[in-house]
Amino acid sequence: TAPAAPAAGEGRLLVRCKGLPFSATAASVASFFEPLDIVAGGVHLQLNADGVPNGECYVEFASSEALAAGLQRNRQVMGHRYVAVQRVDGAEAERLAAAGSLGAPPAPAPATLAALPSSKEPLSSPPSASASSAARAAASASSAALAASAACLAAA
Repeated sequence: TAPAAPAAGEGRLLVRCKGLPFSATAASVASFFEPLDIVAGGVHLQLNADGVPNGECYVEFASSEALAAGLQRNRQVMGHRYVAVQRVDGAEAERLAAAGSLGAPPAPAPATLAALPSSKEPLSSPPSASASSAARAAASASSAALAASAACLAAA
């Protein structure tokens, strides 16, 4: 299995790919870089305002050797397009990570049962009989008003 990516942008081994076919998927980008090691979930396709791929992505490699070999793919063809492959420096990687361009930030640790408030009371009480009868009365009144309106329209 591929190693996980660092949480922060600094230290990430990233390249930017431009000029991808708009039909490119994470799998097709990974195939473009085979047999190089990409971290798990390391292909980050970028989307336009309509949520469709914009022809650009970031790829995160598992080692500096894989990164160097990935840079050698610059100007190679994917589908019918030349793909530009450029190194992303640490400052830009930090900015991208903060902006969410490299996927969702790591999820916070789940709360433990000990951290949850304890209470012997139920979260909600069952509806009372008077609340149920009030709801039935309101529904009956609405039905009567609707029937009266229909009668007025029919008479007109």
